[in-house]
Formats: sequence, C-alpha cells, structure tokens
Amino acid sequence: MIKKILAVTAAMLLAGCGNMISEQDHITVPKTTVTDKTPTGQEDAPTQTTASAAATTQTTTTPQTTTTAETTTTTTTTTAAATVSTAAPMTPAVVGEDVTPPTILNLEDNIYVQTGSYFDIQEYISYGDNYDPEPQLFITGDVDTSVQGVYPVSLRLTDNAGNTTERSINVNVSDSTWSSEGGELATVPFADFKAQFGGEGRSVGIDISRWQGQVDFEAVKNAGCQFVIIRVGYSTNGGAEQDEWFAANYASAKAAGLKVGVYFYSEDTSEEAVRANARWIIDQIGGDKLDFPIAFDWEDFYHYQNYHMSIHALNEIFEAFADELEQHGYQAMLYSSKNFLELFWENRRDHMVWVAQYNDQVTYSGKFSIWQRCGTGWIDGINGYVDLNVLYDG
Repeated sequence: MIKKILAVTAAMLLAGCGNMISEQDHITVPKTTVTDKTPTGQEDAPTQTTASAAATTQTTTTPQTTTTAETTTTTTTTTAAATVSTAAPMTPAVVGEDVTPPTILNLEDNIYVQTGSYFDIQEYISYGDNYDPEPQLFITGDVDTSVQGVYPVSLRLTDNAGNTTERSINVNVSDSTWSSEGGELATVPFADFKAQFGGEGRSVGIDISRWQGQVDFEAVKNAGCQFVIIRVGYSTNGGAEQDEWFAANYASAKAAGLKVGVYFYSEDTSEEAVRANARWIIDQIGGDKLDFPIAFDWEDFYHYQNYHMSIHALNEIFEAFADELEQHGYQAMLYSSKNFLELFWENRRDHMVWVAQYNDQVTYSGKFSIWQRCGTGWIDGINGYVDLNVLYDG
C-alpha cells in the first residue's frame, strides 16, 4: 500500500527509513521543469535554460540537457553534461510566527549518475514547508557529468519566512550502472506473523486492493486472519474511481465473518475535492456500519514540491476529509509511514492512526492503533504478497 520509494538513484526517507555547479556560485532551482524526464502531470519544458546570478553573467551551452527555472534576471551556467539553473536569493517574507524550517522529505547522501547523462538535482530530492508552498532550493558545488568522479554538493532549502534547512551530499559520476532493484524480498508466512505478533490485546489482519486479485476469504479466515481493510477506491482527476475488486472483496469478507474496514487512496489537493470524495466513499459502502474508521491514505510525497502545496495545506485537506465523514456519522483514520507521521502529519484532532513501519518493532513514538508490519505477507486464499497488520485492541 505504501509506495516503496526505494530507487537507489531516487531517494531515501529521512529519520531512518527506508524512507551543483560552480564552486563560487550561489544557486537555486525554484521551480524546475526538465525536458527529458517529466514528473507525472507536468508539461514538457521548452528546450532552453534560464538562470539568474547576482554578480556575474556567464553563458555556455550543451547539447545533452536543458532545464528551465522561473526567475527574475537571467544568466546561464552550464557544466558539461550537467545544466544548472542559478538565481539570487529571494528576500524572505515574514509569515506570522513561523520558525519551522522547510523539510527535506527524500534525499540520499550519495547520488549516482552515469557519465554523460542528464543531471538535475530536482530529480533526486523531495521537499516541502509547513506554510510556504514553494520553498527555494539553493545549491553550491560543481558537477561535470562528462568526467568521472565524486562531486560534493551543499544544499540550502529556505522558506519565505527565512527559515533554513541544510544538507551536504555527494554526486557520484561513473561509467557503471546502478540497479534500483534490491535483493529478494523476505516472505513472511501468516502463521509465523500471527505467532510472533498475535495474542492477548492484539488482532492480526491484512489490507488488500485489486493487486491481490480474487481472494478466498474463507481460506483467509481459516488461516487465522481476524480483520481486513479493503481499498474502496482512489482519487482521479476531480473525482474518484472504485477499486476493481472492492465490491467482491467487501461482500465476501463480510460473509466470511471478518472484521471489515476500508481505505481510500487519495491524491486530492483541495478541500472541495476531498469532501466530495468522502461523500462518494459513503455511497460505495451503502451507509453500512464498519468495524474501523475510514482510512485516508495520501502518500505521493515523491517530488512533493511539484504540487506547490504547503504541508499545512495538505493537513487541512485531511481534516476536511475527516470533518465530512463526521457529518455523515463516520470517523476518519490517518494512514502513513512512521517517517511522514513524524515529519509531516499534524493530526490536530487526534484521529486514529495506522502506522506503516516495516520492521520487527514499532519505533513511532506517537499514539497509534494499527501497525502495518510488512508488505510481503503470504496467506492461504491469496495468490501473492499481501500487507500484514497488527491491531491493538482498546
């Protein structure tokens, strides 16, 4: 269910998960769009590079790559196959009592780039700020992708209140190729999972979606499963779509006598849209009583800066979802990984929490009711991997 952001060349979550330019130049990439690698939902950028620098003006060109940044004054700095946008820092704007620095959500200490390939830091980092929808990323260093080597780079992320977060990384340029595939995933038999994590005050269960295909819920229950949380659907452009297997899964799980809940995979970016989708969910379950609050699953944090949405704004979207459900007699539950629960979500009204942490124990310090232990469970009645969960009763 959690999108596993594991690509070696992409990003690792901070806080223990697993979640460039000229030496003298001060540079920023405020809103970068890349022409040959376009993030989902973004338009291709024109084939040119714009940048701004406070003191010097220098222009060079390269046939391999182009990057576009929105700035005020223009200058272009290009280092071999790596093209970088530069800009003078913006004058910070005071935002109330905001003293919280921007958050780097995903970034590895080492980035790997093949010799001669395109390089843009925005492809390797995700970040956001509590109130500023467009924090500025400044970078210092030198990367020449035509020459093999290790290039140290310093990054400074600043919001419009003047708060700053800094990181240092290495960009490794080499003829070698890197695979984003890790080793073979360890299968967790449900019987072993139940023996280790079940017991007094705890129930063991699964969550499913169309990826599990047809499920034999009688076999699932006979294997010792006590509850199931089913994906009801997911957001689309301006609306929602039902999970292809929801109707069958929902009816069969209830018929088998399992405790049943539902979750909704959201990519909503407005309160209006998320409220409409909350009402849509209620329609899908026909007003039935559920055994759990309805789980809100928003996890598209990779390249979060492309949403141009503050962390506070997304928290407001979740609260609007919860409020709409409450107006119709339902409660909301927040689903997220340990890292994003700590870095991102406020959960101001203390909604029930479902934490995902793929480990032998939970190290999340906040209050939670369900723990998603792994995504490689194996249970009778399902042909393939399934997420395994522990419910803490009471």
